[in-house]
Amino acid sequence: MPTYAYPEKKSKKKLILFIVIILILAGLGIIAYFLIPIITAPTQENLQSSFNTYSNYLLYGEKTDKSLDNIYEPSTTYYMEKILADSSTQEASSYYNELESLFANSLAKYNRLLDDDKLPSNITALSEALERHKLLLDFARKYAMVQELSEESLSEKYLTSGETGVQILVSDAYQSLADDKNDEVRKYGELRIEQFSSLINALNAYRDAGCIVSGKANNDCINTQASTNTAALENYRKFYEAKDHAHVVITVNRDDLLSGCWIISAELSALVGNK
Repeated sequence: MPTYAYPEKKSKKKLILFIVIILILAGLGIIAYFLIPIITAPTQENLQSSFNTYSNYLLYGEKTDKSLDNIYEPSTTYYMEKILADSSTQEASSYYNELESLFANSLAKYNRLLDDDKLPSNITALSEALERHKLLLDFARKYAMVQELSEESLSEKYLTSGETGVQILVSDAYQSLADDKNDEVRKYGELRIEQFSSLINALNAYRDAGCIVSGKANNDCINTQASTNTAALENYRKFYEAKDHAHVVITVNRDDLLSGCWIISAELSALVGNK
């Protein structure tokens, strides 16, 4: 009975075609491996564009890469602050998460350009400015999430729950900040704890003088003691001192963060212009 070679030839053709396809795909993969990083590698221009987008979102709430105009005005209320004042905690959190994502994108482009030796070697000041800006943005986000306490609310809590009740509130609000790795965040948390610990000590002094009994404050007694109770006076001095220092931390960090947008943008513009 005769045999036919046709099926065997057809099988070999399929095998050859399969091998050719595999080789083509492998070749395309190798090309893509080397070509894609080149195509997607950041340039100084799109680093500038990326940082502009971040800055405009922080300052004006707009995702646009247009260059910053005018100059920093300390008296101006920028969009970041309006969000803090007018929005819920959840809305503020969403805004700051997006803000950090935009900045992280810019920082990643900058670090990639550094790694690829596509930036001048004498840009230490710019690197330090970006690192400082990262810490300031972290401070701004964590400060925005704090439920700030007041002298009035804690004084009322002292009357109803005593020293322990106030300590719990203060710890819940600020202890995580005081334990933070970011020096600016930690400093702020420590100052708030110092501030309200001094308030507790002042109220304890009035209590010990008999002006606070069974959760009730004798205002006449407190008014009489206000100028003579040494312990209360000293602790109120510490209270206001820590409060003022905390306000300075907030103000300086706010100014440095906002003005940093113009400073860093100018540095990046100079890089692009000097190519």
